[in-house]
Amino acid sequence: MNFTLEINKNFEKMLKTATDLYIQVNAYIEKKECSEECTTKIMENTSDDIAQIIVDLGNVIGTDIATQAFDEDRRINTNYKNTDSHVSK
Repeated sequence: MNFTLEINKNFEKMLKTATDLYIQVNAYIEKKECSEECTTKIMENTSDDIAQIIVDLGNVIGTDIATQAFDEDRRINTNYKNTDSHVSK
């Protein structure tokens, strides 16, 4: 049984945005551009928070894809059962 699964475009955009931000924050940390007002520790915590957002979005996307697969499986099985019920005896 083959069928297409799609990533929700909104989730895709959010994941790309979070990933881009994560890369930028870590590049900022690597360059050590933090001043007295913006300590490295704060930026590292921010990086960790963004990483958690990426993980959470991955979970949401995975759940969405699994839901699509289960829905498609139910649809196919329902159609199969309906076909069997119309077979003449």
